Amino acid sequence: METSTEKTSAELQREIDQDRQRIGDRIDAIQERMSPGQLVDEVLAYAKGSGGESMLATSAKR
Repeated sequence: METSTEKTSAELQREIDQDRQRIGDRIDAIQERMSPGQLVDEVLAYAKGSGGESMLATSAKR
């Protein structure tokens, strides 16, 4: 039985869609302020700092 703190799948999907929109908006704002080279540098620095090197290596192989 669902309690009042549990969310329906429709509510979760709506939250996911809202998060995706916010992330997309932020990415667009960043892209407007940075050159392609700067974006690559920022992504690489972030990935290295957050342990995402393996993700980048996997993506590069595709």
